[in-house]
Amino acid sequence: MKRKKILDFGCGTGIYARILTKKGAIVKGFDVSEEMLKIAKKENPKLDIRQGSGYKIPFKEKFDIVIACLVLDYFEDWDKVFKQVSKALNKDGIFIFSVGNPVSECCKVIKVKGKKLRILGKKDYFNEAKNVCTLESC
Repeated sequence: MKRKKILDFGCGTGIYARILTKKGAIVKGFDVSEEMLKIAKKENPKLDIRQGSGYKIPFKEKFDIVIACLVLDYFEDWDKVFKQVSKALNKDGIFIFSVGNPVSECCKVIKVKGKKLRILGKKDYFNEAKNVCTLESC
């Protein structure tokens, strides 16, 4: 990671920016949420962290790596996002991203002996309409 230029796409509170900076990377980040950015800037006062959208990345420079952790699910047009990421990457750059796991989203929570357990229903896994949970049920 030393000296790698990394863009933290949807940096949230800046947790990955902090970890990568400690490993010697040169990290910049952006997020759409003002509240998350306040936390990120407080936690990472020396980093260039800006407000912006994945549909229009607020940096003109090129990066060796772009990371997007659990962010892409918030976008309807992934093609548009991928074009923006492509513009932000060096020729041999790498895009690393993660999305939510559908298994965790199609379960129900039950209580057994006072403990909350998540139960995955076989027939509900492929039914998108039922694969939505609220904060109370997850």
